[in-house]
Amino acid sequence: MGGHYTRHRFVSQFVGRPWWITAVGTASVVAYVLVVYFFGPALAWGNNIVLLGGFVGGLVAGFGLGTNSYDGMVAGLRAGAYGVVVLALLAVVALFVLWYSASRQLFLYWAPFYGAVSVVALVPVYGFSGVVGGALGVVVRRWVVPDHLNPDAY
Repeated sequence: MGGHYTRHRFVSQFVGRPWWITAVGTASVVAYVLVVYFFGPALAWGNNIVLLGGFVGGLVAGFGLGTNSYDGMVAGLRAGAYGVVVLALLAVVALFVLWYSASRQLFLYWAPFYGAVSVVALVPVYGFSGVVGGALGVVVRRWVVPDHLNPDAY
């Protein structure tokens, strides 16, 4: 009985209720940044196009949640922050593979270091832009979707 409560509390505090809102927001952050990386302009990594990933994830999470602006901001914060963590893990794996294929040596120090630096540097930026996007996503949903299809604002 205690294990079920602990798991329920962990999910509620760490990923939020419902959990799929955070998952969809995080996936949209990852998809946006990868699309910009592979199909965007060559100079996209030096300007604010990449930093909009948190905003896009927050917008999607807030639109999907649709309850109130505060909950939308929290969902956007989670989506932006978790999106950066997932991107950093993908970058660490890619750096391991690329460095090993180029030099036949495993760079066990530098790849996690670059991943950790990107998390420390980008989580606040993506989190804040996710907060703004989450609040805006809720407002847009409340404005566009008919009232009988919106959840209670509680």
